[in-house]
Amino acid sequence: MKYYKPFLSVLSIIFLLSSCDDKEIPAIDINEVPKKFFNIQNGSKLTYVNVNDTNKETDYFVANHYNTYVNPDISNNEVLYYELVSPTSNASFLIRIESGGKSINAFNDRISMIYKSNDTFTVGALFFYTDSKFLPPVEAGDSVQLLDSRTIGNRIFQSVLRVKLRNNPIFNEVYFAEGIGLVGYIRKNGSLVYLKKSTILR
Repeated sequence: MKYYKPFLSVLSIIFLLSSCDDKEIPAIDINEVPKKFFNIQNGSKLTYVNVNDTNKETDYFVANHYNTYVNPDISNNEVLYYELVSPTSNASFLIRIESGGKSINAFNDRISMIYKSNDTFTVGALFFYTDSKFLPPVEAGDSVQLLDSRTIGNRIFQSVLRVKLRNNPIFNEVYFAEGIGLVGYIRKNGSLVYLKKSTILR
């Protein structure tokens, strides 16, 4: 028996290690509140105009949408992602939400909008949803307001997130509306671009 005991011990250790590897961490879901603002599907069409020339329209389409869980053995966070791309513009917008931890000092959901122009990527907006409210990063000096309604250009949108950016190189403000997503932004030069019309697929 003295020859079998070490062998059985090794087998036990291997079994325990393999059991640990196969164990998934419980999934951490994105809260339904930010999902209401950003979860629109491929094929959605959004038409934007500059307030100074409302006849010049730029069409954007939702593409590369996915909603899944990542790193099931480490974090098992939910990720929601899509891109706003235009056939007539070299600029696009990348929207991403990732659920976070539940510890005291952790955010719940991280929301980001990345602005892509040619091959250059710039963070257009970054904020969080935690403790039932939207919040900016503490160190950024930005602010996030949830408004019942907001007039942007010549349209009135309901349930609007107004993200004011302090040191962003491209944007002063960015607006998101529930059920639509990106509905407008103010550039550093003060020009306002807003959503003129849309066909949203959910």
